Amino acid sequence: MRIRIIAPLQFLSIKKTINNVLNSNFQIVSQMDGIFGKNFDHPKFRNAFGQILINKILNSPCIFYDGDSNELLSFFGESTPYETLENISGTLTSFLGVIWLLKDHSITLGDIIMVIGEVKANSFYIHRRYVLFSNSQGSYVTTELMQNDIELSNSLFAYLASTNRKIENPIEIIRNNTLKDGTTTIRNKINFAAYDYERIQRAMLMLNIGRQASFLPIKISQYVVLLESLTSTDENTEVTHQVSERVANLVGSNKEEKYQIYKDVKEAYSIRSKFLHGQKLKHRHGKKMIPISMEYMSNVSQNIDKIARRVLNESIAKLDLFNGPDEDLRNFFTSGLFSD
Repeated sequence: MRIRIIAPLQFLSIKKTINNVLNSNFQIVSQMDGIFGKNFDHPKFRNAFGQILINKILNSPCIFYDGDSNELLSFFGESTPYETLENISGTLTSFLGVIWLLKDHSITLGDIIMVIGEVKANSFYIHRRYVLFSNSQGSYVTTELMQNDIELSNSLFAYLASTNRKIENPIEIIRNNTLKDGTTTIRNKINFAAYDYERIQRAMLMLNIGRQASFLPIKISQYVVLLESLTSTDENTEVTHQVSERVANLVGSNKEEKYQIYKDVKEAYSIRSKFLHGQKLKHRHGKKMIPISMEYMSNVSQNIDKIARRVLNESIAKLDLFNGPDEDLRNFFTSGLFSD
């Protein structure tokens, strides 16, 4: 059966259609290239979704899919249309996270619409999206993507997907579960799955949360947690120093750069600690402690964003080590203390 999917992408610019997204029939199309008129311009579609969403589709680059249901089933598994849309939403969001590994961006996936069969059949489904992703400054700025960016992201995404540990024995979706007080709930199996994630899976989860935050103290805090999840091995030691030192030795190319990275991570730690523990956000300026300005906070956020990107890419390049035993990772970092 024919299935068509469309979803606007905010804060994205493309010069021409980008094909083979996720190594599949998904495309990114510009200004819908006449696709809306050919595929969706029907009174029933307009009545179902309204002019506001349609205008967003017409005025934004969009994810577009036109293919057979069998291909979707092979990619996302057999499920109901709403569960398929949820899986597509999660996969595309993860894919945007992989693009972040190449460049900072605030590209955001909008509401996803699925049409099964002919438009006139009124077989429409929608997955509402309420999340915005911000860039390293907590801003929403248009980023240009090209076909080469997608091809690099496809390769990286496929590699990560092939190495991720599968969540075993998830609790099945419980629908229309009535509690004692009469409340009816719909539970998603993801929220009740065994929380047995590899280091890099956890780091990508922290990245996703951090990129959603436009409020910089929260964004910075999440990036610090990301670095901890990759480099801390739970020894009885001062975590701030350990993580800062390990990150610097992991991605710094020379003594001067390592020292700068060490200071940048420590400064991000300081903001996280002060903010989460209810202290005033100040930093040292000469002999005085002065309030942190927006410019200062933005610089710290941009620095920790760049560092997090380098650390994640380096961790992925050494995936077996970072997803392996803590003892091996501990020995790796210890040996790095005495390298040239």
